Amino acid sequence: MAELAFSVLGRLEVMVPARNGPADAGVARVGPIDTEPVDIGSRKQRMLLGLLLRSANRPVPSSRLLDALWWDGAPPSSSKVSIRLYVHNLRQAFGPERLMSTRHGYLLAVHPGELDSQRFEEFLARGRRAMEEEDVAGAASLLRAGLDLWRDPAYAGLTDCPPLGEESARLEELRLEALHERLAADLSLGRNADVIPELHALIADHPTRERFTAQLMIALYRAGRQAEALRAYQRTRQALVDELGLEPGPELRELHQAVLRGDPVAERKEPETRADKAGVPVAKAVQASVPAELPADMEAFTGRTAEAARLCAALTDDDARRSAAVCAVAGSGGIGKSALAVHVAHQVADHYGDGRLYVDLHGSTPGVQALEPIEALSRVLRSLGAGSSGVPADADEAAARLRTLTEGRRMLLVLDNAVDAAQVRPLLPASPTCGVLVTSRKVLATLDGAVHERLDVLPEDDALALLARLLGAARMDAEPEAAAEVVRRCGRLPLAIRIAAARLTGRPGWKVRTLADRLAAEENRLSELEIDDRAVRTSFMPSYRDLDYVTARMFRLASLLDTADLGVAAAAALAHVPVAYVETLLDRLADAQLAEPRGPGRYGMHDLLRLFAREIVLEEESEQESRQAVERVLLWYLATARTATKAVAATRRTRLLGLGPETDQAGLALESADDVYAWVDAEARNLPAIVGQATTPELTVALATALYTPLYLRGRWREQIAIGRLAVEAAARADDLRYQAVAHSDLGGAMTRFGDPAEGVTHLKAALVAYREIGDLWDESGQLNLLGIAYSKLGRFEESTASFLQALEHDRKQGNRSIEGVTLTNLGNVHQKAGRLAHAVKAHTESLAIAEEVGNTIGVAAALGHLAEADRMTGAPVAAVERYLAALDADRTANMLETPLAAEHWWGLGQAHHDLGERDQARLCRGRCAAILDRLDLISADERRTIETSDDPDTPEVISRNM
Repeated sequence: MAELAFSVLGRLEVMVPARNGPADAGVARVGPIDTEPVDIGSRKQRMLLGLLLRSANRPVPSSRLLDALWWDGAPPSSSKVSIRLYVHNLRQAFGPERLMSTRHGYLLAVHPGELDSQRFEEFLARGRRAMEEEDVAGAASLLRAGLDLWRDPAYAGLTDCPPLGEESARLEELRLEALHERLAADLSLGRNADVIPELHALIADHPTRERFTAQLMIALYRAGRQAEALRAYQRTRQALVDELGLEPGPELRELHQAVLRGDPVAERKEPETRADKAGVPVAKAVQASVPAELPADMEAFTGRTAEAARLCAALTDDDARRSAAVCAVAGSGGIGKSALAVHVAHQVADHYGDGRLYVDLHGSTPGVQALEPIEALSRVLRSLGAGSSGVPADADEAAARLRTLTEGRRMLLVLDNAVDAAQVRPLLPASPTCGVLVTSRKVLATLDGAVHERLDVLPEDDALALLARLLGAARMDAEPEAAAEVVRRCGRLPLAIRIAAARLTGRPGWKVRTLADRLAAEENRLSELEIDDRAVRTSFMPSYRDLDYVTARMFRLASLLDTADLGVAAAAALAHVPVAYVETLLDRLADAQLAEPRGPGRYGMHDLLRLFAREIVLEEESEQESRQAVERVLLWYLATARTATKAVAATRRTRLLGLGPETDQAGLALESADDVYAWVDAEARNLPAIVGQATTPELTVALATALYTPLYLRGRWREQIAIGRLAVEAAARADDLRYQAVAHSDLGGAMTRFGDPAEGVTHLKAALVAYREIGDLWDESGQLNLLGIAYSKLGRFEESTASFLQALEHDRKQGNRSIEGVTLTNLGNVHQKAGRLAHAVKAHTESLAIAEEVGNTIGVAAALGHLAEADRMTGAPVAAVERYLAALDADRTANMLETPLAAEHWWGLGQAHHDLGERDQARLCRGRCAAILDRLDLISADERRTIETSDDPDTPEVISRNM
């Protein structure tokens, strides 16, 4: 969701900025120029939001919310439900990534500059620093900017809630301090006359505030109004006596005497009050001994909202903690670990008032040796005030000294760029008042009790937002498509995006499209992503150099495939090593952030890492070794696809498995339909890429042929069409009629069922010609069947019927009962579509009998479903319900429950219940259908919701295409 503007310095408001405004006086801000308010609901809901803002970025226990919202009595029995409802409503307004449930309650994530009270306190702190540095005019400007944020008393209208009343009082005290300090700056600048009216008003509201009276006396005296200065003193003295029974303090009495004597007060600085003596000097003394070593927070830090919120929560949750809070952030080079750690450290800095220390451990800094624990300990101890003589030479003694110096102190250690847990462990304080934030390319799993965050690339919206903040909205808005392409070419890797933005910033004459086009060439992309001392390639190299030889070889070879991810068994074939060992290698790559676990037994590689590895392949692998590795894995896929087809296909398809090369690769052992479908689901995205990398036309067609049936039964028609086009192109190069016939047939079938039936007819006619030339009556029948289906989908029912009758004649001549049953099913379907229901029922009944005779369980399920639909079309919904239930039982027997066929049967059953007026049953059945189609990625989430919630939804295209 867009950045928000939370306002509590007055009535609680939340605004969504229409566009971002400029920062105020250098303070980070999301400042709305054109805004619209967010409806934050009832008073209780506003109060809950106020309580969450009071503890922004920290978890608020539910028990504390209950006590605060119902402070005036016992919470009602419905109170917990009410809180969940308020939270739900606020999530609807702000987004779930903003308001999160944690183990300890609820946490509202607030970005820097979004909450006006935080911005006010930042202005106050910066104004004070400016005054200490004798930049009086700057201090006045900063303090005035902070005070301008106030509209009314803080949390106006909600202060009867005790925690909000306390917070309002705290903020009001800070406001008065800011006023005093801004007036002091104005007096130092000689603005005496300007401040007099404001001070009169302040004293009227706060008659016992001696500091304001002192300032008014000085201003009046400097303006030549001595008598009025004396009267101001008398009024304040009387108020103190009347209200508190006290005389003015010594500072105000001394100032009164100076005015009486006519001392040259105008030449003096404003005298210290009791509050000054108790405040600023002490603060200065503390600041001088408090280490504040954090690097600056990145101005353009973007995204990572949920991760930052979890880390902030862990570092500020002191409840029942027995040791230091330790958070470990892991991720690949350039992913933004250090940026997130520094950002979070600034977010929680106020929680660690005794110091914030930062050490770069150089675990993956190119050309720099990683720090030994004793070196890092020495740096930390010196930061804590130990001189050179106070730092033990022994690492264990130094670690003990660190624990002593941090005991009971609120200190945060940021340990950036760690090699491993062993380097970090001696640097950990023991005190529960301390926090540690570690970054490493490895997951430091052996750090006991640590909270772990593993970073992935940025989501697309955040990646685009980062480029916009770095590049400027004008250039982004001028070329949005090119900007999106740059982000894609950068793989949404923060370092790559920052380098791309820097290159464009340094070349104002370049269009964004210029860089997008340069990044399009894979062989040059890493070279384009370099500027000054920053380079994506350089950030990856330390992780690679730390690998042992065998793991490094696995990394190189894994990059040779164009697939989205890689299974363990395929990786074993690629590297020619045992499966049991290859998983160890892939786990090592994952630990080094050079691969990403993508589910059980599967690993992926970032696009830029793949290009980096391919560069190394050219240097360290011979062309022959690379080619042999790819061939091994292609043959493994071929063997597995052939096994899959044998597990689920009828005889006709298994006859075609002899096409292409023989292989001694074992492939996966897929023994059942469930095994096949699980493999197809895991590999579907990869299969077109695998077929595209086939090294010969024969292998391309062989792979496509072997994959056809598993993909078809699983409803993966998009992949079928993509693979089919590759096979047709390859078959043309093979100059072999058999390959051409099979390739055209498979693409024609896929196009008929999922794509353009007219194009399907073209391919199927080409296949039919080739089969007739070969003299293959068996497969000629198959083409006639497919042509019949295509003609039927085009509404050419007579041509369709003729094709099926011709196929039926071939089937009976060949004595092929199984294919005869399939042809009868298809013939029944065209009769059904043409309205010849009696003929349809006859054909389906014969098809069912043959399927039962030959044991074709899928044929039984299909015939029962078609008969059920015929019952429904003839106005017999009760019979249709019975038949559809039988079809679903047959789906179960055939292991087809998670396929488009079963989805079709659930849909038909739902329609039959709808015909009977049984709306709830109808919705339930259609919901079952939608769930299957959604899991197969054949409908969108929105389509599924529409089907599940509508009384009479439209038939999904994927169902209507086949019914």
